[in-house]
This record gives sequence, C-alpha cells and structure tokens, in this order.
Amino acid sequence: MSFGGGGGPRACPGEQVAKARLFLAAVTLVLRSSAVLPDAGAAQVSCDPRTFEPGLVQTPRRYRVRFVRRQ
Repeated sequence: MSFGGGGGPRACPGEQVAKARLFLAAVTLVLRSSAVLPDAGAAQVSCDPRTFEPGLVQTPRRYRVRFVRRQ
C-alpha cells in the first residue's frame, strides 16, 4: 500500500489531506484579499542571504504583513 508521500509504508496517511487543507486555506486568504502589504511599523525585509537566520536551512528573518480585505 502506497501513500504517495515518498516515506514508504510508515508515511502519514493524513499528509495529503493536510496539504490540501493548507492549500485551500491559503487560496481562500489570497482570493479574499486585494493586496498583501508590509506591516506599517515593521522594518523592510532584506532579500540578502547574508541576513538570513543560520541553521540547517537558511531562512529569512521573521516579518509581518497585512492583508487588505477585498471590497
């Protein structure tokens, strides 16, 4: 029996359902918004990899955004 996650027989059977729900939530958020803007008081995000958080995988520093509701 294959679950399609690439993890073999011990893969999580709910993984595909969870991914589908996350995708639907993200699409709903985007469709209900007319714009995604930086938070008013937040500093500008740098795309320079030298400013990323070190670790196993480098990630950008945390930032805040706001969604403008569609009228």
